[in-house]
Amino acid sequence: MSCTKEVTVDVTLKLMILEENGRRRFYISQSR
Repeated sequence: MSCTKEVTVDVTLKLMILEENGRRRFYISQSR
């Protein structure tokens, strides 16, 4: 069970990072 939990946390972190990057790109495109 702990292994599955670790994988879920890893995926969640990656999704958060992707979302942050997307938001940053959106900001840059909007500011132009």
